[in-house]
Amino acid sequence: MAKAAQDKALADLRDTFQGVECPTPLKHDRAGILKMAETLHFRRETSRENLAQRQEAIKDWLSPLKQQYGDVSKEFAIKPARHVVHAPAR
Repeated sequence: MAKAAQDKALADLRDTFQGVECPTPLKHDRAGILKMAETLHFRRETSRENLAQRQEAIKDWLSPLKQQYGDVSKEFAIKPARHVVHAPAR
């Protein structure tokens, strides 16, 4: 009984992992595997380029805000306090 259960579990495992394996056309097709690798490489490079373009666009978009923030920070850092609160005399 235990042997039969073990054999069934082993057969189920084999079936599961066969379903996860590489698709049959690519199994023995080196050209297909190379084509898939080239496609993945192209997509990765395209993604990197897109990321660089997006980062540059964000930097350009934030540049005026950064400049304004710097100007405002300098203005507040230089000006002395104008309003001094004194306690009322008793």
